[in-house]
Amino acid sequence: RLKMGQVFNRFLMDDLVIVARGSVRCFSEGGGVQIILAGGSVELSGEAEDILIVSGGDVVLDDLRNALVIAKGKVTSGNVQIKNCHIISGKSVDLKTKGVRDTIITENDANPLGFIRWSEPAKVVPKLK
Repeated sequence: RLKMGQVFNRFLMDDLVIVARGSVRCFSEGGGVQIILAGGSVELSGEAEDILIVSGGDVVLDDLRNALVIAKGKVTSGNVQIKNCHIISGKSVDLKTKGVRDTIITENDANPLGFIRWSEPAKVVPKLK
């Protein structure tokens, strides 16, 4: 379990599941099955493969292979390689890559895969006395 306020935690991501109410920022060296389910944004550094990312915010990626990425917000990457992936974004996808191969990119999808529904947070209504 990550400590409150901890910005970055480095650990091996072999056969790992991360579930977070907020944002996730982590480093991957590849290997093993990885799942990241985040209510907020996801920032993934390093080489990730065989990974599922579901994010209630934006996603920032490095090298990515054999992945499914579903984001409510935008998906961006630096000068990296993306191979054999399916990237679904509720907003835009901006991949500044060395190469995109065998990858499906879907932008502005409010209902990913036909069954994911993003809900807005409940608005707090002040009680009047």
